[in-house]
Amino acid sequence: MSAIQNLRIGTKLAVTSLLSILLVGAMIWAEMEGAAQTREASDLAARQSNIVQNAIATKASARGMVIAGRDVRLAQTAAEIQVALRTLEERQKATNGFVEKLLELMKVAENRARAENVKELAHGYVDAIKEIATIRADITAIEQKRGAGGELPAGLASQYAALEQRSVRLADEKSVPTAAELDSVVDKNVEFSGPRAEEARTAASQAMAAAEVNLLVIGVGVRCCSSRHARFRFSRLLGRCRH
Repeated sequence: MSAIQNLRIGTKLAVTSLLSILLVGAMIWAEMEGAAQTREASDLAARQSNIVQNAIATKASARGMVIAGRDVRLAQTAAEIQVALRTLEERQKATNGFVEKLLELMKVAENRARAENVKELAHGYVDAIKEIATIRADITAIEQKRGAGGELPAGLASQYAALEQRSVRLADEKSVPTAAELDSVVDKNVEFSGPRAEEARTAASQAMAAAEVNLLVIGVGVRCCSSRHARFRFSRLLGRCRH
């Protein structure tokens, strides 16, 4: 302690000035490092938010595709079948588009595999519905041949019944199970992406808060050194006046 007191005022000022310079440098470094960490955390939060949005959009498009498939099965005319098929293809295209966006954003292999599975299930579902649509078209064509009393010619009645059975079997064995699996997978995409987005937003907020605290602490240190430096200069000026 006495050694510090015996230092000449010029030495004290030099040490204080050096300390001030170091603290200013530390402040600049802390600001740059804090900005980099905040930017990285914010980018992650934005990416996770986009994943959630696209996962929800994928779910909506996939369910729209399933509804279009149901409309194909319930169609009573060739025109209704064609309208439902166009909607089905549009919803499949939209679903695949959102899945591609998810694949661009996702990094975890398990999540990417689940997104790829959505495309595969959508493709399988559309194929099954198109097969049913072909049968439904044959059924509606036979319907046009009903007589005035609503009865079918003898040769067509058995064919009509066989087509109806085949349509129901395809739905039970292919389209309905595929739709259920597709619904489960898109639900999991939303379920897994939601918490990750919340965690990323929390991490971004924490990074910003930490950067602000670091700058505040270093700023206080710079201010203290600057005040001590000012006192040293004032003491030196008094010393000159005494001489």
